[in-house]
Amino acid sequence: MGRMLQKVKYLKAVMVFLFILGIAFSMDVIAQKNVTAVGIQFKPMIPNQVFRSTSKTVSENLVDFSTKQSFGYAFGMVIRHGFTENWSVEGGINYVKRNISLTAI
Repeated sequence: MGRMLQKVKYLKAVMVFLFILGIAFSMDVIAQKNVTAVGIQFKPMIPNQVFRSTSKTVSENLVDFSTKQSFGYAFGMVIRHGFTENWSVEGGINYVKRNISLTAI
């Protein structure tokens, strides 16, 4: 349980850092007034060791199991509308396909 708590704290710290970084860089960004943009996106999800998403072995309640993530993808559509020079709204929908195998040891 302690290791999981450390990971949650680490993730929270990273999210706060990225939020602050995003605010710092958005000060110079100006939205486009009365412009609507529509786009599609495709994102491959490649497992790598940097994000610790390759494989994991866990032992819980006297059961040992292993997970392994394979290539996955996400695709979708985004719509953005600028109301003023400083405010715009963006929304969209995505489909995410993750390929994770679970093996009992």
